[in-house]
Amino acid sequence: PQDGQKVRFLGINTPEVQHRDKPADAGGDEAKRWLQAKLLNKRVRLELANEKTDKYGRTLAHLFTENKEHINLQLVTAGLAAVNIYPENLLYVSELVEAEERAEKAHLGIWQQPQYQPQSVNSLSESKPIGWTRVVGRVVAIKTTNKSIYLEFSDHFQARIEKQWLTLFPDVNDYNGKTIEVRGWINKSNDRLSMLIRHPSAIKFR
Repeated sequence: PQDGQKVRFLGINTPEVQHRDKPADAGGDEAKRWLQAKLLNKRVRLELANEKTDKYGRTLAHLFTENKEHINLQLVTAGLAAVNIYPENLLYVSELVEAEERAEKAHLGIWQQPQYQPQSVNSLSESKPIGWTRVVGRVVAIKTTNKSIYLEFSDHFQARIEKQWLTLFPDVNDYNGKTIEVRGWINKSNDRLSMLIRHPSAIKFR
């Protein structure tokens, strides 16, 4: 990478550090210190995927050290990041998901923080949760529109899967009537809370 080049880690979501008047997310400072100790003044190799940059102009990449350490994967392994897969960038998905399952099971890093514990659909408030969220509930119906499939949990919350990515998912009817956890960011639209699910790794049977 060039000096001053901004890189966003592919396949993961790390907690935010303090920015202006926004406080750091739980685990944000710990992840920053880990990265500084690992990478400051070190040479790294970037492995790019199909999508080269995000909307902010940051390079999207998997980072590797000269010792062939996969930094994205190590952050997840240490419990310092959660998996966040975009369908355009499917490199190392199975490795990342397996590492997350191990870290979560061992309650490492963010997985021991209250902010990263799942909350029930019934406990969601109209003032939407800030940041990345885990929601658990029973899928009571599945609805289809021209572009999306909706997993309906209640009158107030739904998870949306875009039809263009359906080939990545198992049969969505398998979710109907089941208690599942969905992971991601909640948006509010027309007095309803909705979460966009881009990849099946963001859905867990409970």
